Amino acid sequence: MNALPVRIRRARTAAWLSQAELARRAGVKRSAVTQWEHPAGTVPSMPHLLRIAIETDTCIEWLAT
Repeated sequence: MNALPVRIRRARTAAWLSQAELARRAGVKRSAVTQWEHPAGTVPSMPHLLRIAIETDTCIEWLAT
């Protein structure tokens, strides 16, 4: 199991953000956030991972490792 999708979802829900709201703040479509949170989905680029960390007030190291 890939930990990154689980951590992205956990960070997003802890920040009380919907997928659509996180997508808006990250400058992507909601489907991108859905893919990031899916175990077999895509991995966000480093700039997007940084934006996720900022918008969810989460440490980027925790998200990425």
